Amino acid sequence: MKKYQIIVSYETGNSFGKHDEEDTIELIWDNLDVAKENLRRIKEHYKWYKSKHRDSWRRKKEDDVPMPEWLPGKWGYDGCLILKTDDGNDYQFGAQWCGYFETLHGARIEILKDNDMSFNI
Repeated sequence: MKKYQIIVSYETGNSFGKHDEEDTIELIWDNLDVAKENLRRIKEHYKWYKSKHRDSWRRKKEDDVPMPEWLPGKWGYDGCLILKTDDGNDYQFGAQWCGYFETLHGARIEILKDNDMSFNI
């Protein structure tokens, strides 16, 4: 049976420079449709996050930016979203691509590789 994981590509840095990162979300899915739903949530969350944090005027008009139902809904948790597990449970996840210096480039679903077939030292 195939297992799926989500890989996220983003830019991060600080006042002195920036670099690209690629991280794997720690959840693994057996159901491709659930993984696709989570991929959609990541995309929608980032659009919401960027529209909310675009500028100080927009932050003052927070009510204009509707919060998706699958966000934690607490003040200060803008960089978090709720992903679904295969069994339908919620998993709150901190999106490391949400921050002052961060920019999301994209995300993709990959088939999990069998780690029993290789190793590195």
